Formats: sequence, C-alpha cells, structure tokens
Amino acid sequence: MDFSTLRSDVSGTVFSPDNDGFAEALAMYSAPGPAVIVAAASADDVVAAVRFATAEGLRVAVRSGGHAGPIFSPGADRVLIDLHALSSIVVTGDDGILEVGPGAVWGDVATELQQHGLAVSSGDTAAIGVGGLTLGGGIGWLVRRDGLALDSLIGAVVVLASGELVAASADENPELFWALRGGGGNFGVVTSLRFQAHPLGEVLAIELHLDPSRLGETLRALRDVMLTAPEQLNATFAVIPNGPPGPDFAFVHHVVAVYAAEDSAESRAAIAPLLALPGVVDSTVTPSDYRGLLAELPGGPGAPIPNVTVRDALLGTFDTAAIDVVLAARDQLGPSVFTVRFLGGAFGRVAPDATAFAHRSAQVIVNIVEFLPPGAPAASGRVSEAWAPVAALSLGSYGNFTSEVGPHVVAAMYPPATLARLRAAKTVYDPQNRFADNENITPD
Repeated sequence: MDFSTLRSDVSGTVFSPDNDGFAEALAMYSAPGPAVIVAAASADDVVAAVRFATAEGLRVAVRSGGHAGPIFSPGADRVLIDLHALSSIVVTGDDGILEVGPGAVWGDVATELQQHGLAVSSGDTAAIGVGGLTLGGGIGWLVRRDGLALDSLIGAVVVLASGELVAASADENPELFWALRGGGGNFGVVTSLRFQAHPLGEVLAIELHLDPSRLGETLRALRDVMLTAPEQLNATFAVIPNGPPGPDFAFVHHVVAVYAAEDSAESRAAIAPLLALPGVVDSTVTPSDYRGLLAELPGGPGAPIPNVTVRDALLGTFDTAAIDVVLAARDQLGPSVFTVRFLGGAFGRVAPDATAFAHRSAQVIVNIVEFLPPGAPAASGRVSEAWAPVAALSLGSYGNFTSEVGPHVVAAMYPPATLARLRAAKTVYDPQNRFADNENITPD
C-alpha cells in the first residue's frame, strides 16, 4: 500500500509499516493493529485520512483523548486516526461557550472552566477523553443538575465518511446533531465540540462509610432521600476493593455524594438527610472545586488497562425488590467495583426523542467492573450469571459502561424507534459503514 500521498496531505505524523516509528506507535494498541496510524494535527489531517481510507477501501477507527482498552482494537483493514493533538480548550466571551477538541481530557477542561466559575457535566475521571465520553452520554457529578455531558453540547464539527467537513447543531444538519448525541462515533470523526457551560463555584464533597451488615437498609433509605432531594445533590452508592486482590483484600462500603453549591447553612441542611442514613459509620463533608471531584486513573494516563469485565443496567424502578436483586448480584462477585448512581432531575427532564440517549426515565444506573485474572476471557460466565437477574430488570444499557459488543448490546442501548432513526441517519452519513469500531449501528 502506497502511503506517500497520505504523508504529503497530512501535517501530523503518519505511522505505517514502512517506517521506523510504526512499532512504537502500534504498542499503544492491541494486535493485529491498523494498516496505518494518522496522528492528526488538524481537521484537515482527519479529512485526508478519511479520504485515504475511502480510496483504499479501508474502515476508519478513531482514538480520542484518554485511555482505551482492547474492546475496539483496530484491525489490519483500518486507518486509525489518533486525535490526541486536537486538545484545545477555549472559553469564549462572557456567555459560557466552551470550544474544545475531542482529544482533550476532562481534567484539563475542568481546570480551565473553574477559572471562569463554570463547569460542564462530565464523567468521574480526569483522564477520560472529551470526544468519546460526550458522544456516548457522559454521566457524572452534575448529572441531576445539568444532565448528561451531551445535553450541554450545542454544536460540533464533523468529518463524514465522504471526507466532507460539516457543522452540526440544532440549525445545521440537525439530524446529524441528534444522532451524534448518544450515537457515539458511528457518524463521522468529530474534530471540535461546542458546549454551553454552566455557572459553578465551590461544591461540597460528601463521603459516608457504611456498616456492611446494613447495606439493604442503607440503600433503601438512600433511595427515599434521593426521590425528593434537590437537583444539586448527586449520590452514588459504592462497594469497592481497598486495593488489588491479595491476602489483605477487603471491600469498602460507602456513599459518595456531591452537593453542587458552596458551603452554607442551606447546603448543610440539604445534605443532612444523607448524614442521617441508617448504617452510616462515619462521614466527611469537604468543600471542593469541580476539578477536585474527578478521580485519577491508577498508574496515571497511559497506564495499562487491567483485565476487566464491565456490565451496566439502567433501571426505571428502584423499589425494594430491585434493591434486593442488585445486592444479591453484588454478593456473588469477586474483586470488583459495584456502584448504584442516582439519576433523575435534569437528566430525566430531557424528552426521550430529543437525543439518541433515550432512556430518560431511569431512576438509577447500576454498574460493575469485575477484575479478572490475566488471560481470562472478558465474557466471564460467572459474572454473566450473577448479572442476569439485574439485566432482566433493565430498561437498557449505557454504551460507555459495558465491555460487551455486538447487536444485542446495541439493541439494549436504544429503544426500537431510536435505533430505527439512528440506522436511517447512518444510511445517509455512513452508508458503507466506514465507522464500525464502536457499538456499531449498521445502515439500513
């Protein structure tokens, strides 16, 4: 394959099997690796890479900012476009508009925004890339106040499978804009995102340590609190390991919560029901900024991703029976992270057909990350068996929170009407399914 024209068209770096840097670049990705890696330095580089892929009959894989595991390892018939260098972060004027490149990470975005007294609802982790998380949803510490990350997205610039560079917003290519918000990377390569940021200064970070013998009682009471809690309050029930598996391994049982307002008598009154939950052993309430809420990945950016299997379920009802089911599943798991995150508020006020993320009636999202021995298959039979009763209660799945791939996952992510509309959009914008290294939506 001749890469000379691609190299002449790209201002960034092209790594191919015929140059010395390919092996080092390939080390970032799982075997067998793509035919060529384009480390894009501009939107024009992305255009050139997509046009090259089309001319050579190759598919396109995309790596945004942040970490990536083997779930979508690009094969030898792919052009891999690396967007790490497209990481600009600009807050414009006094209107809270944020222009950001897809290769930026949320920790850097939060650092810039807090200088302006602003925030955008993101994920929970500083090293997660803006592009991939936003297009899939974005459930974080402001989800009840501001909704998903994609709910604050007001525009994007996209390279289509045709190689055309287009804008997408409510006014320009509105169907493409609808599909991008929840449809992931199925419709093109996003080279720039525009958000409406929201005022936010200091917040209160709350951590409650729990009596493990009273988890059912605590979780039922927490549910009751969150049903009437102000939208500034976001809470997650979590059972996490205290470290890697070993002779001293144990679980930590806690509730982590954020109240999105500064420390005041009103704030303290709003969080008082949390502190009074049954089974709380001790608690801390600490003023913080939004950047301080975002966790750092173990080992830092670029650290190897452990062998894990991930499952999630969006539950429309979280009654006592559902709580019993999810806790029974937790009891069957080994070393793992287990969380129940409360939704509602701004997340639930978005109409189901307003974006491609349609499961807006969910009260909670339940998630497990099970750590597996090296070499063990990600589709653990034991994990799947334990998780099956939870999945049976589910409205659907959140694609950013699963390690499974395939049509059954896509069907769980989107209700039938939403999936039909996405497939129609795919037929318009990517009829040859060039963008398939994702939770793939196939054209009609």
